Amino acid sequence: MLPIGLLAEKDVLELNEVIHKLKARLCADGRREDMSMFMEGDLEAPTVAITSLFSILSIAGAKNQHIMTFDIGQAFLNADITNEVYVRLPKQIAELLLKIRPDYEKFLTDKGELVLRLNKALYGTREAAKLWYDHFANILTTKSGYIKSDLDDCVFHRFNADGTKSTILLHVDDGIVIADRIEDLKELAAHLEHEFDGKLEWKIDTVHKYLGMMIRQLPDRIEVSMEQYTKDIIEEFNVTKKSRVPAAPDLFSINDNSELLPEEVRKKFHRGVAKILFLACRTRPDILCATIFCCRRVKKATVEDWGKFLHILRYLNHTSHLCLILGGNDNGVAELGIYADAAQGVNRGGQSQSGILVTLGRGSAYAKSARQKAIAISSFEAEVYSLSTVIPTGLWIQDFIAECGYANEATPGTIYEDNKAAIHAIKAGKTNSDKTRHIRIRKLFTKQFLDSGRLIMTYCPTQEMIADILTKPLQGELFEKLRDLILGYTVPSSH
Repeated sequence: MLPIGLLAEKDVLELNEVIHKLKARLCADGRREDMSMFMEGDLEAPTVAITSLFSILSIAGAKNQHIMTFDIGQAFLNADITNEVYVRLPKQIAELLLKIRPDYEKFLTDKGELVLRLNKALYGTREAAKLWYDHFANILTTKSGYIKSDLDDCVFHRFNADGTKSTILLHVDDGIVIADRIEDLKELAAHLEHEFDGKLEWKIDTVHKYLGMMIRQLPDRIEVSMEQYTKDIIEEFNVTKKSRVPAAPDLFSINDNSELLPEEVRKKFHRGVAKILFLACRTRPDILCATIFCCRRVKKATVEDWGKFLHILRYLNHTSHLCLILGGNDNGVAELGIYADAAQGVNRGGQSQSGILVTLGRGSAYAKSARQKAIAISSFEAEVYSLSTVIPTGLWIQDFIAECGYANEATPGTIYEDNKAAIHAIKAGKTNSDKTRHIRIRKLFTKQFLDSGRLIMTYCPTQEMIADILTKPLQGELFEKLRDLILGYTVPSSH
């Protein structure tokens, strides 16, 4: 049996810094020490969904609410470890620890190692993030009067007696709070400062940095940008040219004779596509369609694919200043709008490309461009498929907004569809496509929410169908018109 010492919280703080430095040194020497703890049990630590964040920011923009961000230093070390977790320190780290705690020398093994039982959640252990989440959630719900959301475990609401509200969104140790009253933000900051003994950094302002995004509050709207991130990608790939659109008309065409990229270049392509996907899924949905195509090419990328990737970067170089604008409609209402469109058979295997979008007044709260799994034999079938795909997300956002206290603004939500045949079939009657079982099911799935009154459906002219930008490589003025709508520079009409 190896001798065991108990590692106190203050020792964990110092040891954690030492471990990080030594691990960096070992990596530089080409060596590796696995400091992770592996154990059974539920170790999942949730993080806030981007859809939740953008939905809340849409409300904050529409209602001109106050915003606070906060960060808790050495957050994990606030949480107690309830199970028995041991860490074996190799000789090099043990020697450094002894400089902090000479009395630990009695626990040294014959190999000069130490085996310690942890009292606090040490960074690098698998359960640390989950223990921290449970610890912080308990503070909010038992001491600060917040209620955990039923729809997102990292969202917490508080409703005051006078009808005012505040909402906290948590991403590990970084948080953002939206409140009707600035006094609620100051009260929360004071409480957290007391709980975490000076380890809290917080800011109440109109400009914030959160999860790599710049959040700027203006009257009746909020701008969310990643301009520096965009410029860094452009610089990394030495892009100097510019393009008006992110993709040429032949985006979905694949030339089998195009030469495969050398492995080193393919890895660079893969890394670059991952970076622009991160951007597209946050503040730049206008590049999502082209980016999703590139994602499907990363395993066997060709010279042709490399050119399509650079085309996206040239467009970003031309538009690096653009951001996502969130807020209510022209009347300051966080109105739920659901857009669905499809480009039939544009993919090589005959699959259609779906484009789906959910907005709360202006700007994209949720956007997706995806290849359909089933092959549609008509544009009608492709449209019904796409529409049924967006409904669950639209309903989730509707429920989330209702939970936040704005049910009257998001219910009923409006589905915008540019295929009149699809509208008629879903609302009223059968079509020949009812012989196709999966289409009939998808049509009935959508219809049940129209019948219940949760959603209404209306015709949207093709030239104003925002989701069209997510289905195909649009060009010229039409692309720029829909880009301004999906990014929130212009507010959709009520059709």
